[in-house]
Amino acid sequence: MSDAGPVLGFDTSANYCSAALLRNGRKIAGLHEEIKRGQAERLFPLLGDLLYVGQVEWTDLKSIGVGIGPGNFTGIRLAVSAARGLSMSLGIPAIGINRFDALSLGVSEIFLVAFPSVAGQYFCRLGRDGEPFTSNPESLAAKRGENCIIAGDNGGEIAERQGLTACRPKFKPGEAVARLAAQASGAVQFRPVPMYLRSPSAVAVK
Repeated sequence: MSDAGPVLGFDTSANYCSAALLRNGRKIAGLHEEIKRGQAERLFPLLGDLLYVGQVEWTDLKSIGVGIGPGNFTGIRLAVSAARGLSMSLGIPAIGINRFDALSLGVSEIFLVAFPSVAGQYFCRLGRDGEPFTSNPESLAAKRGENCIIAGDNGGEIAERQGLTACRPKFKPGEAVARLAAQASGAVQFRPVPMYLRSPSAVAVK
């Protein structure tokens, strides 16, 4: 099997900086830091450390995956802007990966993907192909029909409130983004745009 070149994925859409490098579908390096503030100052040093650990140069990269949200407004804008800049300077595709797909990756039984928004609301998606929406706990309880939930931050709390079973994501956010970008990079090349979720549907804002 020929070397297709490394793929970089990163995500700052919640209280973390998370990144990973893949080569031919195998993770060669990954870094994940829980961080509430200072993502703008931390992202590129973390990516530099990641490439050093993986023994990869910027110019070696085949493509970039970036988490586009929904989630923290500032973190999403930071990551998407960084991915666009790297894409232009390196001449490689930057591929946007939404947080629902990242949380679901590698989990066989999916009914509900949910994680906290603000003011007691959840970002939600029913199944793998449903339309994303925001919901309060009471409305969410009326929509769900199974006992499985994939959740990000405070997943156990969401599951307890909804009487569901919490299923942990299989991959850290950066690795999930990198894996999904690697799957898409042969066919999809575009400028990623942030996903900001407003009830009742997701809106991509350029």
